[in-house]
Amino acid sequence: MQILTRSVLVSILLAWGTLAHAQLSPKPDGQWRALFGLAFTSVSGNSENSSLGLNADAVRQTDADKLTLYGQYLRAQAKVGGTTSKTSDLLRLGGKYDWDVTERVYAYGTGGFERDKIARIDSRWLVGGGAGYKLIEAPDTTFDVFGGLNVRTDRYSDPGVIIDNELRRTYTTLEMQLGEDSTHKISDSTSFRQRFVLYPNLDNFGEYRAVFDAGLVVSMTDRFKLTMSVVDRYDSLATDPIKKNDLIVFAGVSYQYGPK
Repeated sequence: MQILTRSVLVSILLAWGTLAHAQLSPKPDGQWRALFGLAFTSVSGNSENSSLGLNADAVRQTDADKLTLYGQYLRAQAKVGGTTSKTSDLLRLGGKYDWDVTERVYAYGTGGFERDKIARIDSRWLVGGGAGYKLIEAPDTTFDVFGGLNVRTDRYSDPGVIIDNELRRTYTTLEMQLGEDSTHKISDSTSFRQRFVLYPNLDNFGEYRAVFDAGLVVSMTDRFKLTMSVVDRYDSLATDPIKKNDLIVFAGVSYQYGPK
C-alpha cells in the first residue's frame, strides 16, 4: 500500500468511525442500524483550505450472525500563494460477515474496495476470511481476536509505484490477517472502540501493512452523536515520494438510524 503522509487533519470533519465498523450498538434482533455523517470546512485568508467528508456505517445482527457495511469518502484541498493542491482524495467501501460457530468462536468473510489518488492507488480490491474468538462478551466491554488470509489486488496511476525495485502499475499479493477489536461503554452517553490489524505479506516476507483505528462517541441526543476518531496506517513497501505512515484525525457530528 502506497500512502502519502498528510498533515494531521484536526477540523470539523466527518467522524470516520473505525476501519470497518461504526460506533453502533447492535442487538441480535435482525434490525438494521446505521450511522451517517457529513461535514464540510472552508478556511480563507493567508491560505485557503476546504474539506468534505462523508461516512456511512450499517450493521445487522441476529443470534447466529452479523453483517457490517461501511463507506467513507474524504476530499480536501489547500491553496497557498495562488497554487491549489489536493491533499486528500480517498474512497473506501466494504463489509464483513460474521457467523457464530459456537458461543465464543466465529468465522468471518471480508471484502473491500479502496481508491486513494494522493497515494496513486486507482483501485484496491481486498477479499479475505478467517476465524475469531470472543475473549470478553459483556454488556459494557467486548474483546475479540481474529486471524485469516487476505488477497489484495492494486492498480496504480501513472507512473506507477516501485515494489521490489520494479516500477509497477499492478500488484497482487496474499496477506495474513492478525488482529484484535474491542468496545468499551464508558458511561450511558460515551463509548470507545479500537481495532488493530497486522497484514504480513506472504509473497514478500518481512514486508507488512498495519492499520490502527480508534473512535470515541458521545451522545448529544438519542440520534445525534459527537464523534472523534484516529486512523493510522503503515506500509513497509511504500517508497519515496510516498511515505510509509499515514495519520488522520477526525472530529464531527453523525446521525444514527434504526431502533434504539
